Parts: sequence; C-alpha cells; structure tokens
Amino acid sequence: MTAGMLPLTVGRAVYEWLCIILLFSGAAIGPIAFGAVRLWSFGGLAFICGVGSLLTFLLAFRSERSNWLIVPPGGFVWLIFLLYVLIRIPFSPIVYEARIEFLKMASLFAAYWAWMILLDRPKRWRILTSAVFLIGAGICLYAFIQQTRDPIKVWNIIVDYGRRARGTYICPNHFAAYLEILSCFALGVLLSKSSGWTLRLFAAYGLMSYLPAIYLTQSRSGWIGTFTGLSVVVLLLCWRKSSKLFFAMLGLIPVIVIVTSVVAWNTSPMVRERINAFLIPQSPESGKAFKVENSRLDFWKDTITMIKDAPVFGHGGGSYRHVFPRYITKIFPRYLRYAHNDYLHHIAEYGILGFILFGLIIIVGSIKYLKWIKRTERDKSACLAAGLMGALAATLAHCFFDYNWQYYSNNHVLVLIAAITASSFYGSGDFKAKKISRPVLLWIPIAVIVLIMTCSWIPMLLSYAYTLKGQDESERMELHKSIDSFQKALKCDPGNWNADMGLGQSYKSLGIWELNTELKDEFYAKSLKYYKKTLEGNPYEVAATYGMSQVVYKQGEREKALEMLEDATKKVPGFVFYKIRYGLALRKAGRHKDALAVFKDARKLQPSDSERRTIDLNIKFLRKKLR
Repeated sequence: MTAGMLPLTVGRAVYEWLCIILLFSGAAIGPIAFGAVRLWSFGGLAFICGVGSLLTFLLAFRSERSNWLIVPPGGFVWLIFLLYVLIRIPFSPIVYEARIEFLKMASLFAAYWAWMILLDRPKRWRILTSAVFLIGAGICLYAFIQQTRDPIKVWNIIVDYGRRARGTYICPNHFAAYLEILSCFALGVLLSKSSGWTLRLFAAYGLMSYLPAIYLTQSRSGWIGTFTGLSVVVLLLCWRKSSKLFFAMLGLIPVIVIVTSVVAWNTSPMVRERINAFLIPQSPESGKAFKVENSRLDFWKDTITMIKDAPVFGHGGGSYRHVFPRYITKIFPRYLRYAHNDYLHHIAEYGILGFILFGLIIIVGSIKYLKWIKRTERDKSACLAAGLMGALAATLAHCFFDYNWQYYSNNHVLVLIAAITASSFYGSGDFKAKKISRPVLLWIPIAVIVLIMTCSWIPMLLSYAYTLKGQDESERMELHKSIDSFQKALKCDPGNWNADMGLGQSYKSLGIWELNTELKDEFYAKSLKYYKKTLEGNPYEVAATYGMSQVVYKQGEREKALEMLEDATKKVPGFVFYKIRYGLALRKAGRHKDALAVFKDARKLQPSDSERRTIDLNIKFLRKKLR
C-alpha cells in the first residue's frame, strides 16, 4: 500500500471492486460481444464504464490523497484532442455520428484515468492481468473448436470468411489484432521474474494459445503486427541491458523473420494462398465476389482524394462511411465502412490537425514509457512497459491495413494494460503525482463532466433500440407499429436521422398501399417531410434521396423524380443499383440516348449476374430504338 492511502475497510474494498468490475466490462465483455463494434454493444459498455469512472472520481475526491493528481501518460494531450473533437461536432455534416464518436473516445480516456486511481493498491494488477490473459485464451479455445465445425459460427451468426479462425469476433483480422496486444504484453510479463510464477504461467499459457490462433486467422496484417510487436518487446529489453545486445538483436531479428517467412511459404499452402491473394489481386471484370483485401490500394487512393477536399479539419467524426461512396472511382463495396487504413481514415474524418493531435497522444505517452524502461530499477516495470510498447507497435503496424482504432474492446484492453504499466512506475516512484491545493475544484467538475457524458448514452441507446425495433416491424410490414417505434426513437434523441429515415420509408409504404386518395396524399406528404429531415441530419444518405424520388414520381412530378435520381447516382457514382434505376426512369420518360449512356456506365462497374442481365437487355433494347 502506498503511503498516505486510506486503510482498506470492507465497505471501501467493496466500493472499489465495484468500480473495477464496471470498468473491466469493456476489456472483458467487449471481446466476447463480437468485438463491440456496433452501437448496441459499445454504447452499452461505454455507459457501464462511464458509471465505473464516475464512481472512481467520486472516490478520489473523498480520499485522503484527493489533493494528488495522477494524470496517465499522454493524458493532457488526450484532453486537448477530445476538446478539438468536441468543438468540431457542430461543424460536422452528420452531427449524430460525430456525437457518438466523441462519447466513445471520451469514455476510453475516462477509463484510462480511473484505472490509474484504482490500480494504486498492490496485487490488483496481477488479478486483472491474469483475467485478461485467461479471457483471451478462452476465446482462442473457442476459435480452435470453431475450426472443427461446418459452417463456422460466431455464437449464433454464420459469417463467410472461409476456414479462418475468428473466435468471438465477426472478422478474423480484428481477432488477430486483439491477440497481438495480448501476445506482446504476455511476453513482457513472462520475461519479468518478479511478476510471480502464477502470473508468468498464465502468460505462457496465453502465448501458447494466442500465437497459433493468430496463424489460423490467416490475417496478413495480423502476422505483420505480431512480428513487429514481439520484436519491439525483445529489442526494448535488450536496449535496457546494453547497446551491444540491442544492436546484435537488431541484426538477428530480420534473419529470424526471413527464415520464418521462407519456412512458412514452403510448408504452408494457406500462407502461399494468402500472400498470392494480395500479390495477384482480382480485377473488377473477373466476375468473382468482391473482396476488400484485394482492393485496398484503390480505397486508399480514393480516400486521399476525399482528404484533399477537407485536409485541415476533415469531414467530421463518423462521417467516412457516408461521405466516401461519392469518391469511389472503380467499384462500390456496399458494406465498406472504414478505409482499411486507420491513418487515412482518421485524417479523412478529423483532418491533418486532428491526426497530429492524436499522434501526439501516442508520441508523448511512448516517450515517457521509453524513458522509464531505461531508468527504472525495477525489472518488472521495465518488462511491463516493453510489453505495452510492443502491443502499441503491433497495433500501429496492423493499422496500416485495417481499422483497429474503431474497435472499442481492443482499445479498452490496450488502455487497461497501459494503466497497469503506468501504475507500476507510480508505485516504484518513477512516476510522480502532482500536488493540487484545492481538490474540490478538480474532482467535482470532472465528476460532473463524466456524469453528463454517461447520461448522454441513455437517450441515445433508447433511441437506437426503438429504431431497431421499428426497422424490424417495417420489414414485417407492420407499418403503423414501426411508425410508433420510430417516433419514440425521435422523442429519445431528436438527432437520430435513422429514425427519420425509417418514418420516411414507412409512410411511403403506407401511401403506396392506401386506396383512399386523401390518405394517400397525406402519407406521401409525411414521407417527404421525414426524408427531408433525414437529409438535414445526414446529407449523404442516398436512400433518402432515392425514396423521395419514388414519392414525387407517385405524385406525378416525373421531371423532379428524374432530378432526384440523378442526384442519387452522383452521391454514389459506383453503386450499380441507382444507375439502373436512373436508366430505367430515363427510358420510361423517352430519353433513350441518355438512358443508353447511363446503362453503359453501369456496365463498366461490377454488377451482379442479375444486374448484368438487366443492363445488357436494356442496352440491346435502347440501341434498337435509337436505330
């Protein structure tokens, strides 16, 4: 126990462990819940972690050490970055998405800071580290069992990624990213004699589970990240011992990597297949199913074009998936939500200024940890820091080809091990706290801010739940029930443009099926009203533009409908669906020459077999007409 701490009474111990359990939910439940990448999962976990952070800051205020401020490494820069993100929210074209991204990042920082307060007592870090290792090993065991099943399921969901290990994650790449973090930290713990035999045994068992699982994920970025991270761990510990050992290992590691790669290439058909898939990418004309990994270079080029239109401040948090489709130059991947390069993705959303601030968080924090590795007298702290730096290096390497920063659970694990490492240095005296004269001016405002952020999740999650309910009811054609659900969603969160979109679609469907002329007109009017509200909340939502074109066409305004369809094709120039609809509308309006040009453009894209037949038949028909 650090000097000056309150004695650990039963009541206080229960309170502190309640905070720990709440905060640990992000790192423990997140990976199990498909990686916590959708709002229903990370939003709920962010709320739980927010409650844990709030209780922790209130605890800090009542502590005898309330006049000591322990800000985690990189914390001040993180606060500046969060302030930048907060200020940019009103200027984002999609405020709803920007709010969600801010709250997600703020909850991670609150957890980081709260962990620093809670991990001040001895042995807790061992319990939490052991739990993290065992949860990861348990998920690996589940992944190994998955490999024996056909089809492979993630809990109750069948996902088509072939025979690739994915554990409790939908995508094998992100499972690999999770295991990279654990592998590097486990190696650091394993190399620390003072960590204790029990914890080192868990670390060894974890490594024996993580590394085969990473191989079975078939994630090329995962392999690169693992090599990078483990190499950094070994190099830093060699650097701590002596410069000669460091340079000797620096020369030896490339040899080990080359030998391992050659052996894997010659003995594993799976490795050859995965590498060849990247070296010989499919062409859009191949007729094969679209694969993201074979088109990353195209996405990156188009993302750079997107960045050029808003280089300094970016397009806004959470906007990439909505803005990017208008920059597609070749094919349109219908479910591309991220740039598959976190650096480009981050610049596209937050601009160069936001990227610099975010980079400074990593740089400032890493410099502190690196200094401590060299200076500290405690090998345990140095080994933990080397494991953390390896985990960070693995994540940064993986981020060149994927979007790890978007995965809430992986980031929570990284934040936890960073706090564990910083607490070790704090306990040894390498990391000093700052004295504050009036703690009430610090802890109460912090608690109020965290309370506001935590409470902000409640209406957002309720609105999201009602929206999902409304969408399900709409698919079952229970339109009046869906309208009621969407309206409840808007009462909870008026900024939820998804609920406006649902209302627009539901009222449109009612108008189509209604026989009473007056009611039909009323439903169409309401549909247009909510479609317009959708576009106010998200001007890039092409489905709203398309829906409006259908409504105004039904109302007899055919020229206006054509204009809206043309606008839809401009929003997503590579999406075959809207090209075909626009071409058919032009053909029906008698504008055969324009329709032929649209269908020819659609043919250059990557249509499905049924779309290709539709396009070819229309081209044949229109050529005959024009002759």
